[in-house]
Amino acid sequence: ANRLPLAARLAAALAARHPPAGPRGGDLELALHEAVANAIIHGNLQVESVQDAGVAALDRFSAALAARLADPAFAGRRVVVRAWLEARGVVVEVADDGAGFTAPPPRHPAAAAGRGLALIGAVASAHELLDGGRRIRMRFAL
Repeated sequence: ANRLPLAARLAAALAARHPPAGPRGGDLELALHEAVANAIIHGNLQVESVQDAGVAALDRFSAALAARLADPAFAGRRVVVRAWLEARGVVVEVADDGAGFTAPPPRHPAAAAGRGLALIGAVASAHELLDGGRRIRMRFAL
């Protein structure tokens, strides 16, 4: 999942079966990209978000990602994506092998990271965290 344009491929496959209507056709791809990135980085690799946009913090984040990707105990974890069409839209689930989490309180908009769930909430018709934060289910009206 870390090396493939998974969100774009799945969004294209779903659009081929059921073309999105209206100007928000890219919402599913955007939300799926965020969910997969969260599953990889925060779920499977268990790397914390960058708390500020300073160069030192970004360097620490990049180093932590590289170290976890080099560790087979973390890098071998899976991300499972399921999608299905319903009468009024599509449902997409993204699940990881991480430890799970409790949704944090909303962050200040200027925070360097941690906006993924808020972004998903803004573009999906609905979303919910399941399995202790290890799975997200997103619904998109078509």
